[in-house]
Amino acid sequence: MRRTSGRPGRPHRGGAAPFLDPLTTSLAVAFFLGLLAGALTVPAMRQHSGDLFFGSCMRLVQTAVSNQLWHMAVSAFLLPLFLLLCLLLSAFSGVGIPFCYGIVAVYGFGSGLVGGYLYSAYSGSGILFNLLMLLPATVLTAVAMICFARLCTSCAYLVCKDLFLGEKQELAGRFKKLRGSVLVAGGLCLLAAGVKVLCFLIFSAHIQV
Repeated sequence: MRRTSGRPGRPHRGGAAPFLDPLTTSLAVAFFLGLLAGALTVPAMRQHSGDLFFGSCMRLVQTAVSNQLWHMAVSAFLLPLFLLLCLLLSAFSGVGIPFCYGIVAVYGFGSGLVGGYLYSAYSGSGILFNLLMLLPATVLTAVAMICFARLCTSCAYLVCKDLFLGEKQELAGRFKKLRGSVLVAGGLCLLAAGVKVLCFLIFSAHIQV
């Protein structure tokens, strides 16, 4: 009898790194593409501030770099929380997959818009502002957004197979996990908002923009 190679029942090594799977990678790519698009939008935003879209972009930037606590709460917590709720709704839709990618890209776009504007308007001070006061909160929120979007995309895929292909899927367990995950993601966004406020309190007196 020919011997088979490998041990029977041994798990595949590829499943040991869930955060390196193609789905997570593609969501991260969507975030970075949005980041790049936001940074490239800055020159047009400054030239066409009277336009509705570019005017909205400018107001977003002004809110993000404001030193008022209410504006900080809006930019660092309420807007990401709104995007998380949009992701949650997309998870229950049979056509929710592109929306999950789009929502992650929208957050990247806003982050790139703010970072690009600070660099173009304030040069060295803008770079320090980005690194010390915005980057920590942005990284935390992006991690929360991408990880939660990964689960929402998986749920939307199962709903899509159930609705359009007639393949019955076990969704109860996945949706239960989704409920806990949105609380974790929201907690990370709240932590990111706290980090942003703390960074502002520590560094704002030393960086003038």
